[in-house]
Amino acid sequence: MGHAAGDRPGRDAGRARRPGAPGRRPARPLRRRDHQPAGRGGRPDRVGDRAARRWRAAAAREAFRRGEGPQDTAQRTIRNDEDHALGRTTLRGAFAASCNTTFSRLAVERLGAEKLAASARRFGFGARLAPGVDAADGSFPGPESGAELAEAAIGQGRVQASPLLMASVAAAAADGSWRSPRLLAPKLIREGGGAAPDPRPVPGASALRTMMRAVVTGGTAAGAGLPGGTAGKTGTAEIGGGRSHAWFIGYRDGIAFSVFVEAGGSGPKVAAPLAARFLKAMG
Repeated sequence: MGHAAGDRPGRDAGRARRPGAPGRRPARPLRRRDHQPAGRGGRPDRVGDRAARRWRAAAAREAFRRGEGPQDTAQRTIRNDEDHALGRTTLRGAFAASCNTTFSRLAVERLGAEKLAASARRFGFGARLAPGVDAADGSFPGPESGAELAEAAIGQGRVQASPLLMASVAAAAADGSWRSPRLLAPKLIREGGGAAPDPRPVPGASALRTMMRAVVTGGTAAGAGLPGGTAGKTGTAEIGGGRSHAWFIGYRDGIAFSVFVEAGGSGPKVAAPLAARFLKAMG
């Protein structure tokens, strides 16, 4: 089943609950499947990884990265979708092509677990969201080994996300700050026992927007038929048994969104075309 969640950058919009956590439930007039746990975050979570890396001068100084085929990183074999290999490429090129090996190696060899986790928190992972409905947020457990760090850098392993949270991630990239989604008036949320976290600035958002635009103009979402002005990130999140969740998050004309297709397979082939239909229907 596919679900789309949308938000307007610069505005509050929705709540979530960490998968498996006891419910701190504010006023709950409705229950929506698109706000529930979606499992592994998959490639869209790399958006936060890119932002963290952008803050590092060492990463900013390098002229290119090597987008290689399957790589053993910290005793964990990391593969790209369909085992593609880019060779020498820019950081933007690796992002646009969704090159897992590039970003897993950068996380292990340069960024480290603490900074990666801090970046995830800036994008709302682990926050106690309170939009006024029963919904799932996301979690980013601190990597405890090099292998876990390599997986977490591409949104795999123990990383958890929901479409609602990932829509807020796209909104943060577009706006330059992360805001807790909100669907009800603040007064109603407070009356229900909820309290929205404060907005969080996202350093490097301008560079991140450039890379998300490259995904659509010449990267993994280039053939999805997305309308002009769209920027985003595809994701294909492995869930075992040869299956994957399909993701696409993005923004256009003041609307941030997330498309998730449970066990749908390829993000570029399944989720991104659905996003195109969603955006075209909006006009």
